[in-house]
Amino acid sequence: EENYGCASEVDELDETSILEFTEVVAVPLENGSSAVLQTPAFSNTQPDLDKPSTGSKSVWTQTGNEYISQSSIAKHQPEYGPHKRFSRKDEEGLHTEELGHIKGIKVICSLDLLLQHFAGPCKYSGCIHLTTLEYSLLGTCAVIRWKCPAGHNGRFCTSGDVNGMMSNNLQAAASVLTSGNNFSKIENFAKHLGLEFISASTFQRVQKLYCAPVIDDWWLNMREELWAQFDSEELFVCGDDQCDSPGFSAKNLCYYVMEMTTGYVIEMEVLDKQHVGLKSSTMEKKALKNCLERLQTVLNVHEVCTDASSSIKKLMSEEFKTIFHSLDVWHKAKSIRKSIQKAASTKGNDKVGKWSNQIINHFWHCCSVASEYEDTTQALAALKVDILETNSSKCDHEVLEPNEEHPPWFDRRDQDFIALQKIVLEPTLMDSFKFYVKFRHTGSLECLNSMSLAYAAKRSAYKYRFYKTRKQLAAIDWNYHHDRPAAVGCKGGEARYSRKYNQRTKEWNTRIIKVDKDFAYIPILMAKCFRRRIEDILRIDRHVSLSEEDPERIAPTIAHTAPISSKELFERHKRRFQKKE
Repeated sequence: EENYGCASEVDELDETSILEFTEVVAVPLENGSSAVLQTPAFSNTQPDLDKPSTGSKSVWTQTGNEYISQSSIAKHQPEYGPHKRFSRKDEEGLHTEELGHIKGIKVICSLDLLLQHFAGPCKYSGCIHLTTLEYSLLGTCAVIRWKCPAGHNGRFCTSGDVNGMMSNNLQAAASVLTSGNNFSKIENFAKHLGLEFISASTFQRVQKLYCAPVIDDWWLNMREELWAQFDSEELFVCGDDQCDSPGFSAKNLCYYVMEMTTGYVIEMEVLDKQHVGLKSSTMEKKALKNCLERLQTVLNVHEVCTDASSSIKKLMSEEFKTIFHSLDVWHKAKSIRKSIQKAASTKGNDKVGKWSNQIINHFWHCCSVASEYEDTTQALAALKVDILETNSSKCDHEVLEPNEEHPPWFDRRDQDFIALQKIVLEPTLMDSFKFYVKFRHTGSLECLNSMSLAYAAKRSAYKYRFYKTRKQLAAIDWNYHHDRPAAVGCKGGEARYSRKYNQRTKEWNTRIIKVDKDFAYIPILMAKCFRRRIEDILRIDRHVSLSEEDPERIAPTIAHTAPISSKELFERHKRRFQKKE
């Protein structure tokens, strides 16, 4: 039997037959459906040199041959960030075979069109017999076999082979994970398109055996490089947590620790509520403790900034006394604003709400200059002066002009002034001001947590090990892309901006548009997944032992009682609304 196409095991056919046979680029699916097909290794067509071309790219096909394709649009590849080595492109030479599979272009083609190409006369040179076709679908791939009455036969596969597994299937499974997608949604998309796709079990096996270990190693390598960079410095870090579900039903928690000067994520911890005795409220404290203990073994952590959690403040004051603890200014300002809005909702306190922005701005100012005072009480005095002494300026700002707009002044005898004074001079606010003298803000961490939802949405449930993998992908993405410069317009080269209307403030806000992410590290990361498959000598459907940190080692579920069979539960609930005969 002679093989054709991607396998390229053709010895007896002449070169013309090979080029003609492999000219079609397609991916099959059943009866009008569609599938993914690898770019053929050979082509007898040359680029049209008469057509304008603004760029070209060279990739390696599945057989290792170089294939150069012309690009109609020149894409700008930005150079940004001090850590371009995070892409690990220097390792491309170690993964030539794997990158051939990964960088090959894929297309979608109807199965009927692909079968038409193989139907008709025998492909063997000089043979005029008609061929009969058989095909089978394997995930995203198709295998077509043909034979003729003269005994000639052949086989064509729309994908390369990676140790007995279709490379397109392996890459499809890895792409669902690395792009942050949910498998069930992608599977549903494929059904609507009529596209043959891998099964859920194949995705889970590839994710468990190849992708998760590679991503874990990649994150540890990135973290080690960052630790080496900060080895001789006093670190100012901030930390924040994010749970895996909305509301108060959290099962998993991810805690990121970011170096505040550069904005790199240097540590993270993922916990399951079984790690803390099913008390999800204590996960944040344990996660931060684990992170700081690891960091202190290799780095000099000088200051930590967190949100105003009482358990975190107690942890820092009791177990990390040598580290200065700061609180995020934005969270406190948000808390003060809520108190003001609550007071303003009471009848007779209309003027309180009108002072909201001025008080919040004053609080930010006090935090920014608090380090200049010998005693924090001096800074606190600056916070209350404008409210208590409204007819004179004792703050740092200049005297207001007579025609300058400002909220209505208070009278000391008014109810609204008394309500506002209780907020501004509230004892816990006075006591907590010592945490804000460094003027720290964790805005970058808030952006990271928001971005990480693209990899692990709260509306989707993941097992612990896969939730951890997705959060590691988010940290890798952030560290590689966070230094992107502003995008520039086509005309004039000016920075691009966008606007958004804020319903709370009734004002328009603006932000700078950054260049698109290039994800240059993804091909090498996928190549390492392919390498694990190539070196795997066991069956893909084998049992894999749980890691030492997996919560399923503690208990298979979070239930306090033994599970009841689904059938028995169904019968119980079925009888509740059954009509009596």
